[in-house]
Amino acid sequence: LPDYTLSDFYVAAFLICSGLNLVRAERVAANRVTFVLQDSPRRSELIQDFYARQSYGTLGRAQSYEI
Repeated sequence: LPDYTLSDFYVAAFLICSGLNLVRAERVAANRVTFVLQDSPRRSELIQDFYARQSYGTLGRAQSYEI
């Protein structure tokens, strides 16, 4: 799979904690960093889970994800 690039720190942290590998972080401006992750077939599902959990305020609960 190709790499996946994003600039949202919290989503990147969630994806990394969910098992995606950080390839590199690139500074693109004085106050902006992009995160390059090794993509996963489950990335889209994990991002949806991140936003669903955020809306219910349950992000602090520990979960285990298989990639």
